[in-house]
Amino acid sequence: MRTLIIALSLVCLCQVSAAQVLKDQRDRSLLKEEKPKGDKTLLHVIQKIKTPTLHEYDVQVLQWDKLLKLHVAGSEGVAYLGMEKDFATLDSFILGHNKLKLAELDDDARLAIYINLYNAGMIYNILKYARDKKISVGSNDFLKIQVNSLDLIDDIWSNQRYSLPLGGMQITLDGLEHGLIRSKMKPGRSGFPLELAIARVRVPDPRIHAAVNCAARSCPPIRDVAFRPETVRKMLQECMIRFVNDPRHFMKVSETKLEANRIVFWYYSDFDNAAKKMDNFKGAGDYFASFIDSSGPDGDWKRKHFSANFNDRSVFALRFTSAFNWRYKWRINDKRNYSG
Repeated sequence: MRTLIIALSLVCLCQVSAAQVLKDQRDRSLLKEEKPKGDKTLLHVIQKIKTPTLHEYDVQVLQWDKLLKLHVAGSEGVAYLGMEKDFATLDSFILGHNKLKLAELDDDARLAIYINLYNAGMIYNILKYARDKKISVGSNDFLKIQVNSLDLIDDIWSNQRYSLPLGGMQITLDGLEHGLIRSKMKPGRSGFPLELAIARVRVPDPRIHAAVNCAARSCPPIRDVAFRPETVRKMLQECMIRFVNDPRHFMKVSETKLEANRIVFWYYSDFDNAAKKMDNFKGAGDYFASFIDSSGPDGDWKRKHFSANFNDRSVFALRFTSAFNWRYKWRINDKRNYSG
């Protein structure tokens, strides 16, 4: 399932690095939608999940808020040295998810909880990986970490050794993102326990791709405030607007080409499928155009370019399109990597 014959056979034409090809293969396998079986067939294994209250999480998330305010500098990266010093607080926040009861939560609550856990869990796993490999967080070796190479050594996304507690179970970062948030991983697959299938986000929101952070420089930055059920949709809208209008992620390089963050290629189907369910949108191109500020740098051109070149396309066509130059910086998003 994780082999892309087309990508491997044409790699010499694309001049894509070996690591990038493997990352594309991994993501394409996870992007392939697997229609889950009806939740009613799972009820016999989830009877222990009862109606939750959010009060405990409201208190718990204050820990994450504290860490974000101390150690996250928005678009300028994460202070991993500070996070390491406050590792006990980070650990406590993550462990608190083990007691959460999720079955009766609405999508807003689930999204807020899962995005916070994913972002905190990614930082947690990076620090754990550094400890496992005896890499000092203060060293140049840490700053040289290429996040996409970690899954070739110790996969912090799907390796059970790097799983996270949630609702009395253990879930991997892949299970959290692709199983619960995107609802595209088959329940029972390694890293996505069958018992948690009932807690999937019912109606996936593609704007999450501007909110979850994979610890690479090109990933949309972590917000310096925690997501909460009552603000999650507003924050997702803000994240998407900031992401699409940031020239570091989307920049006009010629009259016919846009340099674009590779995330929108990897998760194209999420955006395109959601857009086609909306009024007046032909596809992902119109969807992205709706977030662009026409008064910003090349804003009007970007809107027209997306609408003309990003609606209803195949992944194969997008890989070799001349309208976009897909790029991604995989170096770790440590604050020190943004100086100078």
